[in-house]
Amino acid sequence: MPHVCSPEPIFKRIRAAILPLLVLTASCFCTACAMMPGGPTDAAYTPVLVKPPKHLTDVCVSRTGDLWVTAEAGGVFRVSDPGTQTEWEDMRALPGFPATDHCTAVCEDSQGRIWVGTASLGVQVFCGGEWQRYDRDTVLSGSHIHDLASSANGLTAVAHECGVSVYDSRNDSWCDYSVLNGLPPGSVRGVCFGNNGNTLHCATESGGYVGIDVRKKTQDAITLTAPGTWGRGRAALYPPTETGIGLSSIFCNGVSVDRFGRVCIAGLNGISYGRDGQFRFLQGRDLFAKMRDASRKELIRDEYAAFLPSNLALKESYVNCVYYGRHGLWIGYRTKGFELRDPDSPELPECLENPPKIDRPVRAFAELPDGRVFCATYGAGLVEIGRMKPFKQPQVAAEMNSPAHPSHTPADPVSVLRDLRNVKYDGEPEVWARYLGEDWVTKGDWPGHYGARKQVLCAMNAPMSTRSWDGGVSNAPITVNGGIGPHRNQGDSRRSWVDWVQADDNRDVLLQMEYGHRTQSEWNDNGEEYPRTFEGPDLWLTLIMNPEEVWRLSLYFFNSNGRIGDNVERDYIIEIYSSFQGESLADCVLKKPLCTARVADFASGGVYKSFVLRGSSCYRVRLVRYGSLNVILNGIFLDHLFEEQDVRDIPEEDRIAEQGRYRAPRWYDCGLDELDETGREFSERYFAAADTEPGTAAMPVLRLAFYRYVRENLPENFNLAERLRWDAALWTDDDRTEFDAAMKEYWEEILKDHPERASR
Repeated sequence: MPHVCSPEPIFKRIRAAILPLLVLTASCFCTACAMMPGGPTDAAYTPVLVKPPKHLTDVCVSRTGDLWVTAEAGGVFRVSDPGTQTEWEDMRALPGFPATDHCTAVCEDSQGRIWVGTASLGVQVFCGGEWQRYDRDTVLSGSHIHDLASSANGLTAVAHECGVSVYDSRNDSWCDYSVLNGLPPGSVRGVCFGNNGNTLHCATESGGYVGIDVRKKTQDAITLTAPGTWGRGRAALYPPTETGIGLSSIFCNGVSVDRFGRVCIAGLNGISYGRDGQFRFLQGRDLFAKMRDASRKELIRDEYAAFLPSNLALKESYVNCVYYGRHGLWIGYRTKGFELRDPDSPELPECLENPPKIDRPVRAFAELPDGRVFCATYGAGLVEIGRMKPFKQPQVAAEMNSPAHPSHTPADPVSVLRDLRNVKYDGEPEVWARYLGEDWVTKGDWPGHYGARKQVLCAMNAPMSTRSWDGGVSNAPITVNGGIGPHRNQGDSRRSWVDWVQADDNRDVLLQMEYGHRTQSEWNDNGEEYPRTFEGPDLWLTLIMNPEEVWRLSLYFFNSNGRIGDNVERDYIIEIYSSFQGESLADCVLKKPLCTARVADFASGGVYKSFVLRGSSCYRVRLVRYGSLNVILNGIFLDHLFEEQDVRDIPEEDRIAEQGRYRAPRWYDCGLDELDETGREFSERYFAAADTEPGTAAMPVLRLAFYRYVRENLPENFNLAERLRWDAALWTDDDRTEFDAAMKEYWEEILKDHPERASR
């Protein structure tokens, strides 16, 4: 039976909103911060102390010996002695930190500045006693920061959903690395520099490993991938052997390098380790159970029959993080805690005396000079995991000149055009799908940005029922159906679920325009009823549309209870197939997908994963559970890639009904015929981007460069800058105010004709 849960008590939501404000506004004076590089040099502030948060995302040791810790639903904290201090210093109390408590990564650069990544607001840099923000509106090409790394020669790398942005303190400049420089489409989840500071090692979300020579910005990045599937007939998403040659997966989580240049990559199928492009992999002890529960077990029966598990296997195959420390290779898992391995041969475990038992995801490690080792866990806080041999901390001058904040000057946007000219365009197939990118900023405020042609809000009709809310304009016939895969229990089917009937104060929850509320609801594959090693059931979508159009498909995910219990483990693979009506899912999955992506870490906020579809009247989308509790999906949105192509053909009343009076600036009002020569090249390449795979993958980078060029060089083309800013989802506080006012006006008009809806 579908279940509708009552909304959170209002006092809980009020308390959750007020407490962070109380922390941020509490301030007085002391001298503690004066001792820290980059801190105030005269009067400082009295630290705001809070209880340690539980859902940590990263940790680093500063040159003064302090620990800096980031947390989801927490913020950023400084800890002078994690073994004795029961309260942590909330560093958001210092000036300049934005209004967010979702922080994702932290590192200290060679100048002593502290860098902190956030889930949707770019990176914050702390020096001189205050924070400064760097985001897509200024210098970065991404909003959701996955990782940070610094080198001894003055470089800092910021990994995000569009690649990597690198800051060079030697000349106070920024440089972006993206698909235009050889990176695969999608996020970079982990970064670290080699010892000489010239090589940047990258672990990508769904494209394997990339090595970048940061001394030159060319398209010769070293990329190593793995098969998307293994065995005959695409039998499995993992190698059917415990160890072997090469990478074990294209789906990576993190990367580390030791002083000898040995690289280790963490991923969904264990670790891959080696140097100079030569890698071996090692998987976990759950591999045998995964093979037993495979959906096409008959295709790997020989490997299954010959499989002999060894005691050298990892504790589990899903590895969150790796860290080459002074004491060996530390490995952090999703559910099995951590372990220490021999750095020379990671297949050999090291012995630890009385290690603590941890069943929450381990996200990062920190080694202190006194020999203590800590891990940052997502759910159990900061945990001391061992006492090793002490080591000497590098000497730091007692007094340091306070460094300045990095500049806000982005890389020359015209350099994007130069990179595009070097891209080689191959012939395109008649039918294709490409990953377009992701949006962590729009959140649940989809009207006007997503779904101009079709919206399916999963199970959104609460509290009347868990029927999905299905909308779309009359001249865009599109069919969207959802179900679960063929590998399932008899009689099982797709489920609908409602967590919060009314959550109007949470922007991550999708807005239901017909009833004027935000309802947290989902489709799911009922995966919680199956073993974690079971391949499936998975959530499947069938899309039927006009093959003559170029479509943008956007899927919305928000893990609203993602910090509770096993919900933390949600991490999906997305596959898109060309199909035809009547084709079975069992036959469809035997084909190679047109494109692959991944969604993970979406409890900090909602994310739209977008794709370009072209040439087929039927597509199948598979959301692969892959060891998660279950698969959930909140919304499905379809648009034409460039709505200016026929927006005037849509009746005005339909446009108002679908977008609630909050609509994008019209392309035909943007003065495209008044651009200078460079602006025309930007425009031509932007509108031609959907014709080729490289062009489609480069669209987010190209659009942002186009916007910056127009804003700085063609201020008279205000409407064009606003349209590009809209398409890039660069929201401001004024935009949110305008959106809320437009939705309120639209809802009041609905109530005049349908007063009965006020009670829902």
